[in-house]
Amino acid sequence: MSPSCRPSGWMLPVSVPSSIAASRLVSRRSTVKVWPEASTSQLRNNFHVTLHRLRRALGGAEWIQLTSDRYRVDPVLVAAFDVSDFERDVAEARRAVKRQEEGAVARLEQALNLPVIGEIPTDWKIVSDSLNKQTPFVLSQPNSPISKAIEHLATALVSQQRK
Repeated sequence: MSPSCRPSGWMLPVSVPSSIAASRLVSRRSTVKVWPEASTSQLRNNFHVTLHRLRRALGGAEWIQLTSDRYRVDPVLVAAFDVSDFERDVAEARRAVKRQEEGAVARLEQALNLPVIGEIPTDWKIVSDSLNKQTPFVLSQPNSPISKAIEHLATALVSQQRK
């Protein structure tokens, strides 16, 4: 049961099960970047209006709780945060790719919900030489694995765009 809403303005930094102190959220220091021209009373009002809109977008005031001067998302209402799942899945898939495990690229594609259309190998020597000489390595080293990978990626991207 994950809420879907399109955020506007700024996001209230909350997570399950941690919380954030209300006094920190409405302090001049934490809100001045969002509303730099506002006075302290305007900052408090803007914060509470934003909080009201967030609660309404989530489906009700019960989503965001204020307990002991701390705001948090009610963990009973949220089975999981998509962001937490996404970060975990991508991290696991990246570790699998690094270890060159079977099916690692497919796991990464699934985690990202995007196809992986190319892999660029690491070649610090060619890249640093290219930077020092101010010459693209695809021109100076066209037969290197990194140049061939860039060419393959460019071809795949052009092919996808034409579809």
